[in-house]
Amino acid sequence: GRLISALAEFCWYMSGSADLDFIRFYIRDYPPKEATGSIEEAYGPRLIGSGEFGQSYDQLERVIYQLKNKPDTRRAVISILQANDLEPERAEAPCTVALQFIRRRGRLHMIAMMRSNDAYLGFPHDVFCFTMIQELIARSLGVQVGDYHHFATSLHLYEEDVDRVSNYLGEGFQNPTFAMPKMPNGCQRENLRLFLEVERSIRAGHITKAIEIKLPTYWRDLSLVLLRHADAKMKRGM
Repeated sequence: GRLISALAEFCWYMSGSADLDFIRFYIRDYPPKEATGSIEEAYGPRLIGSGEFGQSYDQLERVIYQLKNKPDTRRAVISILQANDLEPERAEAPCTVALQFIRRRGRLHMIAMMRSNDAYLGFPHDVFCFTMIQELIARSLGVQVGDYHHFATSLHLYEEDVDRVSNYLGEGFQNPTFAMPKMPNGCQRENLRLFLEVERSIRAGHITKAIEIKLPTYWRDLSLVLLRHADAKMKRGM
């Protein structure tokens, strides 16, 4: 139920990283708990292709290229799940099968296809991260953000989380009329790159004060959320 966890996962994805130390800086018990180092089912290398696990492509760039050159294409798809993810010896596999982008009448629509989705721990983060990607691509194309469709073959809630869900809903902090600010107009890929550099510097302890963050307002505000978390960790001695 905290913004920091969803934002941190977005940063993890967009950096192309599979490093558990990265995401556990923000989400201490990020699963699988027994794992260390890098995990093969991480989305980052599949989206951005940092070269980790032999993946050296950038699916976001490919989708943007396709939608620019053929606006009505039906091939603007990011594949997350791979054939070897379903081998019997693999303990984990990505829940997301694919993300598809459809450009129609000046709007960019997005469809997320999930083989499995945890309604409490996974679904909220998925919607945040995927719609951020949708907005990034829309800005790169110079079109408006369209509809977002989320299809989950199995959308489930585990019994152990029922009380947590009830407590979360009972807090009374949710405000459905409050929306996150819109991403600025124009291509934001360079601002994203700079934002991810700031994130790395915050996590490494090289940026410790808000005055040290030199970014456009939208991206600076997101950076301040990360900085607040890092500052709290330092004060707790964690």
